[in-house]
Amino acid sequence: MHDLDELLPRLLLGRTHLFACLEHDALLDPRLAKALRAARREGRRGAAHPTQVVDSATLVHEMRRRKEGPELALMERAIAITGDAHLEAMARAAPGIYEYEIEAVLRAAFRAHGSERVAYEPIVGSGSNATVLHYVKNQRQMLDGELLLVDAGCEFGYYAADITRTFPVNGRFSPAQRDVYEVVLAAQKAAIAQAGPGATLEHVHEAATRCICEGLVALGALAGSALEVETEGRYKRFFMHKTSHYLGMDVHDVGRYFDGGRPRPLEPGVVITVEPGLYFGRDADVPERYRGIGVRIEDDVLIEPGGARVLSNNVPKELDDVEQACRGRAKGA
Repeated sequence: MHDLDELLPRLLLGRTHLFACLEHDALLDPRLAKALRAARREGRRGAAHPTQVVDSATLVHEMRRRKEGPELALMERAIAITGDAHLEAMARAAPGIYEYEIEAVLRAAFRAHGSERVAYEPIVGSGSNATVLHYVKNQRQMLDGELLLVDAGCEFGYYAADITRTFPVNGRFSPAQRDVYEVVLAAQKAAIAQAGPGATLEHVHEAATRCICEGLVALGALAGSALEVETEGRYKRFFMHKTSHYLGMDVHDVGRYFDGGRPRPLEPGVVITVEPGLYFGRDADVPERYRGIGVRIEDDVLIEPGGARVLSNNVPKELDDVEQACRGRAKGA
């Protein structure tokens, strides 16, 4: 690095463009600026020097947006490992267990199957903690009759997985929990059905939102018609995030979401998440039976020429299948 200040101005001479990842490295940016000034001084003596500076991230990010065969193989491995970890979490969760114990199960399963690291800090939220979007304390003791929301993914070969499942701590959904879960599941299925070449992430989100609004009215959580709830944005109290993001080497992967101010169409090779949710806080103005319930269901979805393929189907999400996975817990079942 100490040779860089002397070497870089010379390397810039005779070049018309400088490609650099700008504003990412507080130590490198001043060096680049100093080298450019030195090259321009030489330019006044007739030497060619860069007259255009291009943020190289814009080029690399576009390369990363669409995944090719070897990349998809790594992602599918990360997703398979993550799916196995979620199944283990379902089997191990029980009343009296602490959230951090389930986090430990996840981390152990990741490493045991060759994952290098978590893709992000795992979210293990029981009871009303499931209604907190980025809850990562994971320190509460789980109680009988509660739901547990697990949002966790590992990396494999530098590629990330991102899966969320919500399931009953005691292995059985209550009627109120079933009602909320069914709304979120229907929204996720509608959103996945909308995904495909030519669709945008806005289309995917709109499909999920429409189902969520219909569900909120059916649950009695909001008054009026589903169209009114959607148009007025009242659903955002309980579904306050977008449905999808890109997935790849980062869990929120790079790549432009808009082109010329318009949502960008999806293309084959793009991998996205689909993750609607409903979050009723303990003091939410909803029927009492729904208070403290948080549900999110998230899958990783590959855009293919003929539509979309869910890569994380190894983790159950149908109500009966989830209960069956919970009943396989390690207490002897």
